[in-house]
Amino acid sequence: MWAALQVGQAISLTFALASAPAGLSIDEAVGKAIERAHELRARTESEAVARAKTDEIQSAWWPRAEVGGTYLARWPVQTLPISLPAQLGLPPIPEVDDVHHVQLSAKLRWLLFDLGRGPRADATEAQLAAEIATTKLSASELAFYVRSTFLLGILARDLKDIARESLRVAREELRTATVKAAVGTGSELAVAQARVRVAQLEAEDQRAEIDLARRRTTLASLLGDEALPPLQGDLEALAAPTPDAPPSPDTQPEVERLAYARAAALNLGVAERRTFFPTVALQAEATLAYPRGFELKLAPIYAFGAVLSWPIFDGFARSAREAQATHQAAALAAMSEATKERLRRGALDLDERSRAADAGLAAARQIATQTEIYLRIARAGLEAGTATNLDVHTAELGLDQARVAIQRAWFEKALIQAERLRLYGQGQQGQGQQVQGRGVQGQRGRTP
Repeated sequence: MWAALQVGQAISLTFALASAPAGLSIDEAVGKAIERAHELRARTESEAVARAKTDEIQSAWWPRAEVGGTYLARWPVQTLPISLPAQLGLPPIPEVDDVHHVQLSAKLRWLLFDLGRGPRADATEAQLAAEIATTKLSASELAFYVRSTFLLGILARDLKDIARESLRVAREELRTATVKAAVGTGSELAVAQARVRVAQLEAEDQRAEIDLARRRTTLASLLGDEALPPLQGDLEALAAPTPDAPPSPDTQPEVERLAYARAAALNLGVAERRTFFPTVALQAEATLAYPRGFELKLAPIYAFGAVLSWPIFDGFARSAREAQATHQAAALAAMSEATKERLRRGALDLDERSRAADAGLAAARQIATQTEIYLRIARAGLEAGTATNLDVHTAELGLDQARVAIQRAWFEKALIQAERLRLYGQGQQGQGQQVQGRGVQGQRGRTP
């Protein structure tokens, strides 16, 4: 009977553990937030617009075909004012026009030679790459916001656990002090001190509980999940540095965006400069017309040839547009260098903060160790009558503060890791599409 009861309890415990909600890790939170973020969905649509514009520009290599038709009723009817001598024996010239005019045409035009076509296509591809880099930057900003909120929630959870553990001990001490005061071996002062200690810890527990609820509410909004599972993770583990070497500043999304934008501006400048050269197009046309020439009948007309267009002078508008593109490229290059310098300064600042957090963690651990010794001595002294309740409460308060300082140091180190990911535009999962940039000069191996 007892064995069966134990088996039943084990089965009940197994089902309880299986039905318990799984915890939410920080990487899962980042992934879910990025997956449902409306701002990133808008960025994806912006990428699609840039991609469609690229397809539009690249269509310049294809011929253009057009089919059309017209019908006109026109009068008066035109005739040829020619009278031929009767002795020639030729019939008189009839009317060469009619009220009805019908024309059906099919045209084919192919831009055979255009030196600005390649750089324009390269510029649109660079603009697409800049849009994708902007999406990656937006994703990294969102990832940092999720990570920092998650870390604040973990910190609030840990501080709540510390407060509740200390509160449990303080309530035990309050009960002990109350019993001692009742039997005459204690004092009302010790009871009052214990009550103050309990009240302080209850306030700290409530503050941590409110802060945790606030962080969970923010995460639930970001993830679109009202039934948010418990936060899973340890600040010490999350603070561990990644073994990978820091990425190059050139791969940071903001630097990539500026580089692609500069490449687009340079290509547009090349395209403007090449508009000085003529364009050549081949054109073919087949028309079914009534009347056709001097004949009142429906008959075909065929035409084929080449069209040369050469804008020799445009009032210096070409050189002005080229200068705009050149100066814009120079401005983007300067902004890129400024961004790289900001990244280097940010990395140095994070390194300094990390060293300060390490020093604070070591100091907090040392204080916690010494305070634990002090607390043991104070409790032993209280039992022996050589110490007071105030000494014990002071030691307990110091130990609580040291434990909180340790968790805050771990939080600072974990936050530094999150900021490092943000600094280099990392932390997003698969947002944006990698696009290999083409050369500024548009080396395509195609007809200009």
